[in-house]
Amino acid sequence: MTRTCKEIDHAYCSATNMPNDKNQKVNSQKEENGQTRDRTPGSKAITTSPATKKPHLVIIHSSPGNSIILKGLYDFLANYFVVHPIDLPGFIEGKEQLQEINFEGYCRHVENEIKALKLTEPYIIGGISFAVANRCKLEANCKAVLAVAPFINADYLQNNFRLNLIKRITNVVIRLNMYKKVYYSYLFVRLLQKKGKISPERTATIRRNIEPHTFFKTSKMLMADKTFPIFHPDKKYVLVINDEDTTINGEKIRSLFEQQENTLIIKTDLEHHPQNISKAHFQQHIPAAEIEKIIAFIQKGKDKSNP
Repeated sequence: MTRTCKEIDHAYCSATNMPNDKNQKVNSQKEENGQTRDRTPGSKAITTSPATKKPHLVIIHSSPGNSIILKGLYDFLANYFVVHPIDLPGFIEGKEQLQEINFEGYCRHVENEIKALKLTEPYIIGGISFAVANRCKLEANCKAVLAVAPFINADYLQNNFRLNLIKRITNVVIRLNMYKKVYYSYLFVRLLQKKGKISPERTATIRRNIEPHTFFKTSKMLMADKTFPIFHPDKKYVLVINDEDTTINGEKIRSLFEQQENTLIIKTDLEHHPQNISKAHFQQHIPAAEIEKIIAFIQKGKDKSNP
């Protein structure tokens, strides 16, 4: 059964294309928290008012994730950008999973979603961990790529017990076709919470929204991938990275980005899968000055900077 926005968060109806149990309003309206969310049917924009001079940010969630799980981050970013969230197929109710799960299919979906936005102004494309934003065809009016703790390929993952365990479980699930049996089992829930460091509330949201096939096949795709994303010479790149990241090799990824032209590197102490994903948490760990530095770099074309 498809849930209504009232059952989740009516403020995210436009971001997730879910049916609203209230009459849709064509004009923008103010939320209690001071945010403006465009209620025009089909619109996905999230921002705080006023939005007149804010750059547009098209953002793709992490895996496992979606615009519901990352509401706190998107609300934080909406202080500085007009945020256009894109939910990938199979990661949220209302969007069927891909028939064949691969980067090409995810990229086609993102490219079609961006075209549907009909953005006439320059915009930034952002990706959180997931490598889709780094692999898509980029339009001429895409000025920059914002890579937050980006996955590059399997060679840039940490070699630790947690990731190796997830890899072994994923391979067994796919080989024995046990997607749902494992995904909805108590032991797998405990694994997500203990080894994946995912809170019980977020675990419930993940299992309620993300398709079992999508979860396991995307995980296998990421952990087996050896291809390399393209760095577009006509785009600026902003890397937000934690050198101590326990999922990806932060130092190795930072070194890779340092070799690219037109790149700004922002260091952070954010964990790859933080327990707290509230707006206040991101405000605490990503200072406003750093966001302003990112915007200035993209808009004013400053030289490469590696603080």
